[in-house]
Amino acid sequence: MPRKRKKHKRKETFYKDMAPALILPVVMAVHLYGARALLITALSVLSALLSEAAGSKFIGKKPHFRDMSSVYTGVLLALMMPASVPLWMPIVGSAFAVLTIKIPFGGAYRAPFSCAAAAFSFLSICRPDAVFAYPALESNISDPNNFVEGVSLASSLGTSGNPGITAVELINAFIGSVPGAMGMTSAVIMLGILIYIFVRRPKSFINSLGFLSVCLVGAVLVTAFSGGRFFNENSLRLICVRLFSGFTMGIAVFLITEEGPSPKKKMHRFLYGALAGAIYIALRYVSVFEDAGCFAVLTVNAVWPLLNGLFIKKENKTAEVIRSE
Repeated sequence: MPRKRKKHKRKETFYKDMAPALILPVVMAVHLYGARALLITALSVLSALLSEAAGSKFIGKKPHFRDMSSVYTGVLLALMMPASVPLWMPIVGSAFAVLTIKIPFGGAYRAPFSCAAAAFSFLSICRPDAVFAYPALESNISDPNNFVEGVSLASSLGTSGNPGITAVELINAFIGSVPGAMGMTSAVIMLGILIYIFVRRPKSFINSLGFLSVCLVGAVLVTAFSGGRFFNENSLRLICVRLFSGFTMGIAVFLITEEGPSPKKKMHRFLYGALAGAIYIALRYVSVFEDAGCFAVLTVNAVWPLLNGLFIKKENKTAEVIRSE
């Protein structure tokens, strides 16, 4: 009996465990974009907390501030946006996440969908021109209607086939000194957080491993089919950049690891992450959005319960056959 309580308690510490992992991306965002990045993050978190308080009061329940899920959703949603985004968008996005996903389903651990992914997808549909307009690092972003737009890695790779990648460009992609979502561009920070997840939440790391394995295979195949060679220096750099571009690392670290929609068994977790990776790769080349990573996460959130039911039926049939023998 105590063992079961320990497992249940462990499951519901996800957001508390992962909240510290958001600190470095926030610091990186402030370093690249200044006080506006901090303002967007603060507004997003405040909106999530106020929405939880208002929504919980409306249904006659106490808000669950202590689980840190609203803070996690607010910070993560802010980090997925460009620093030039209009200030109303993180406010509306966080309110949408809490009021339409978290509270109606009884909390973040019971919600079948990632709150942050749902909010970002909603904003992507409403204002794709603002969500995917990434400012150049040296531009003035105090006025969201007047800034110099940069070219993100995902955008350049999507239009250039197999472009030449210099060592400097690879280093910039690795440290995150490129236009993009203000807290998702630094591969070195994301890799560091993956190590943290491996130590702190090894089961969640299996989700990430499945997702990144498929994304790596996809990067290799796309490079090869686009005329690259595996042992060519530029191709190797290009594979790395493809793996670091867009929301790939952000999904692997923050979105696909969320405990609520995740399967219980380790093998199922790997397959869950791998399926998300396959959907993400497919959407990269058919979606109208520059990055459809959040739609991939929502799709696997929706599809997995059906697949899980098939796995359970198959396992039950196998067990019946074994017993009959």
